[in-house]
Amino acid sequence: MSKVGSKHVVNILLVVMLTVSSVGFIYFTFFDSSNTGFVSVQSLPNESESFLIKPLSGSALDLKTISSKVIVVNFWATWCGPCLIEIPALISLQNTYSHDDLQIIGVSVDDSIDIVKRFSTKSPFNYPITMNSYTISKKFGQIYSIPTTFVLDNDLNIIHKLQGYHQKSTLESLILSLL
Repeated sequence: MSKVGSKHVVNILLVVMLTVSSVGFIYFTFFDSSNTGFVSVQSLPNESESFLIKPLSGSALDLKTISSKVIVVNFWATWCGPCLIEIPALISLQNTYSHDDLQIIGVSVDDSIDIVKRFSTKSPFNYPITMNSYTISKKFGQIYSIPTTFVLDNDLNIIHKLQGYHQKSTLESLILSLL
């Protein structure tokens, strides 16, 4: 029998660790059913204050003034594959249900506003896009993974928090339950 060198053993261990972590990432991003959301109602902090969202284009939105709508806030980035897969579903939902009082808002966690502006000219959105800020982070808490999507009822209560990619049908059923 031939001797196995220590470099060969280290390489095998690295390949195994990389494979296991990749499978775990894919599972928890795409297939973990424990991420489907929560139903415990949580209000946004400081309910008496206005909550302005400053989109990349157009005028500022105050969530207090559109609170008669169901609001979906989606945290995403231009470099995030699952986010990019989810965006067409959000566009479709905004097209379908905007007349039924749905408002989707995209919050980019990218480092550069210029990158997001260039991206949005290539992939036009039909809902406002804003950059993440201290104020937004304070309202929604720490975002540990993207995409992360919050579904708010018409009283600005956070009804669902979804982490990772979710299919259009999942998002649609949550939205329809509140419209």
